[in-house]
Amino acid sequence: MQVRVFEAETMPAALAKVKETLGPDALILSTRTLRKNGLGLLGRPKVEITAAVETPDQQPQTAAANYTPAAQITAEKKKKTARALDDINYRDIWKQKKVIDPLEAELHDLREMVARQDIGTLREEIDDLKAIIRQLSLREQQPVAAVPATRTYTPAPQPANEVDRLIADLTGHDIAPDTAETLARYAGDRLDPQQFGNPALLDQFFLDTIGELVEFAPPLPSRKGQQRVALVGPTGVGKTTTVAKLAAEFLRNQSGKVALFTIDTYRIAAIEQLKVYAEIMELPVEVIYSPQQLLEAFTRHSDKDLILIDTSGRSHRDEQGMAELASFLVPETETENHLVLATGTRGRDLGDIVGSFSRMPLHRLIFSKIDEATQRGALLDIPLRRNLPISYLTNGQRVPEDLLVAEPRLVAECILGRQ
Repeated sequence: MQVRVFEAETMPAALAKVKETLGPDALILSTRTLRKNGLGLLGRPKVEITAAVETPDQQPQTAAANYTPAAQITAEKKKKTARALDDINYRDIWKQKKVIDPLEAELHDLREMVARQDIGTLREEIDDLKAIIRQLSLREQQPVAAVPATRTYTPAPQPANEVDRLIADLTGHDIAPDTAETLARYAGDRLDPQQFGNPALLDQFFLDTIGELVEFAPPLPSRKGQQRVALVGPTGVGKTTTVAKLAAEFLRNQSGKVALFTIDTYRIAAIEQLKVYAEIMELPVEVIYSPQQLLEAFTRHSDKDLILIDTSGRSHRDEQGMAELASFLVPETETENHLVLATGTRGRDLGDIVGSFSRMPLHRLIFSKIDEATQRGALLDIPLRRNLPISYLTNGQRVPEDLLVAEPRLVAECILGRQ
């Protein structure tokens, strides 16, 4: 029997190497995931396959033997196997139990461990994590004595070098250092030493934990009756395009009526851009110049199920502009204000932007341009520190294709660089 080991970036590529070298009759003995170039939490893994093939018999067979019924049946089986291997994928192999992946067993044990835990206890721990991270944010703004007390969180001790490595991995994905340390120590408290030292299990653990930490808003419409949604945020984050995406998504999935408003009267191009989108979708457009006109427009469009409001981009340092914008979106308008943030904006600037726009009621977050950002830690830090749910992500200019409903797994994978 000839035994060979093959490596490739993906399972299909590795299987192709096996077939090319050993032929369609090769038997898969085992597979495993390798993480070379260091043991970083999210380093790109490789697939290793150990395969074997029977060596030809040393004794030559007679011509007559090749034409016995048994030989014919064997030949037919080999042809069927070859055809099947052309289309087989990793899931098929797993179902046929030709591959035993040791990582799958460990993940199964981890899921069982979590399932055995009391759900109420897990929820308390997640709430504690949120409280700790918000405390850290408050301490940057006020004396420690003014921070509300919460239940003390005491992690189990872990080797300092392992915790430091995890912190470095998480901060490498633009997660704030204090948040990264809290998450790393939480992992050390929840996992035993063997699991704690397994990069793949840690990856899965953080995907699940981050998905639990961040809050998410339901897609529009999120309630009955007329819903008024205003998009606010700095200049250039894609508010106008996002308004069009939301309108198109609503029309595609719902049967209701939509109207588009704009109070971005500073840029003529913005009004024209919105009118082009409205003409394509056959929607009415209202150009609003004053808070009183906004209220009158609401009355004219009382039959609409969804009103989407585009606003002018404002610098968070423009006090007069921010005050003017806030005068439109007072609580009496009953608008649901979604703050649109460019994902690639760095931490300190993001905090200042959110703080400035908080002079008006903020209800949801939309993160735009996730396709342009290599680091997306803001998807975790801002919702946690400001206690705001994420409603949507945008990843391009296409309308409405490049609009994603925010979901736990998707956001966690974006934060950790998996999407």
